[in-house]
Amino acid sequence: MDSENTRDFFIKAASRIFSMQVVGLGCGFLIHFVLASHLSPSEFGIYSFVFSAATIGALLGNFGFQASAVRIIPQIIEEEDKQQMKKFVLFSSLWVFVLSGVVGLISYFVLNNFVLGDEYPKSALLVLTGLTPLVGLMKLNSGILKGFKKGALAVGYENSFRDIAFFLVIAAMIFMGFTFTESTLPLLLLLGIITLFFIVSWAYIWQFVDSYSYSPSNTPSQSDVSYKTWLSLSMPMMFVISVQFLILRSDIFMLGLLTTTVDVGVYSAGSKLAQAATLAMVALNIIFSPRASELFQKQNYKGLRRLYFKTLKYQALLSLFFIVVLAILAPYILAVLGEGYTNALPVIYVLLTGYALNALWGPIPFLMIMTKYEMQAMWLTFGAAILNIVLNIIFINQYGILGAAIATVIAINLRNGVAFFYILKCGVLNKNHYG
Repeated sequence: MDSENTRDFFIKAASRIFSMQVVGLGCGFLIHFVLASHLSPSEFGIYSFVFSAATIGALLGNFGFQASAVRIIPQIIEEEDKQQMKKFVLFSSLWVFVLSGVVGLISYFVLNNFVLGDEYPKSALLVLTGLTPLVGLMKLNSGILKGFKKGALAVGYENSFRDIAFFLVIAAMIFMGFTFTESTLPLLLLLGIITLFFIVSWAYIWQFVDSYSYSPSNTPSQSDVSYKTWLSLSMPMMFVISVQFLILRSDIFMLGLLTTTVDVGVYSAGSKLAQAATLAMVALNIIFSPRASELFQKQNYKGLRRLYFKTLKYQALLSLFFIVVLAILAPYILAVLGEGYTNALPVIYVLLTGYALNALWGPIPFLMIMTKYEMQAMWLTFGAAILNIVLNIIFINQYGILGAAIATVIAINLRNGVAFFYILKCGVLNKNHYG
């Protein structure tokens, strides 16, 4: 792919995904804005904690299939094996459903009986058991769509469409006179919406897989299906993706364990606002991942390096733009939410600083898991997660919610910085190792 085609590829693909993300991010922010305005900081903290815990559990139950689907599906398409594709989709769906369900039940039992205090109602924690497997399946379906290079649809399905529907339901209920005073009601609404979207998406994916053109013919090959191979590839990706998310969300989880629900609510509002700075980063990563896997399989290392640094450049420039805009608007947005959320401003500035530095490393985690460095990525991510938890314990006790933000920034950038220099010296980014 020459430079002009690469530029056109990025512009077209990024514009579709970016547009989808803007709509989803806008609705997602409006959801948090409405809920934070109607719920007390304490109840908003309960809502944020339960959803974060369910998402972490879903990533563990997903077992890395969300990421491995992006790598496995293009390979199956290349082999033109329709039956293999069906078996992969069925096997991964069943595996994720069972494992995520078990994780959800264990999470409820441990949190309700041994970890959390009376501030967290049992009804809200019960929703966690249903959210966990459904979020896990949604993430799997998103990965399958990305494997078919339907990045815009995958982004819309996993985040945008859900948030649009959730916002419309909440807005309609408020218009009809309903009031949100407890966290359980919005959690139940979210559970119902995710259930509906999963059913629709699974039916669509199965129909798409069944009708996909496996040229030159639809005759299945005689290659053996290796469930063990799929699991062995997905397991390190599970650690990379789930532990990477844990790095990003352990701040809320640790605040829930170490502080009050009010602190969790204030921090959640600030972190959600700062997260908007990663909009371009996420969009470009989605474009980068399947293309990187394809180039690596073809041993086009020169094209892979060009794709990586092109992604890094766009990622850095666009992220810096969003960071500056958010830094300017943050005080005014928090003022609208109310005095209870003003303490989130330092958190926002710390996180924005961390996101600015992180953009300079490029899509390094996705480069590693889309090539052959998933084990190295797993251990680097695992080490960063342990460091993040330790730093959270130390800094939260000293600096409160600001300490959680500092711990997250250090862990993310240390992990990605080490990974970048490792791949630059010993991996596919090194011209001396790969021609």
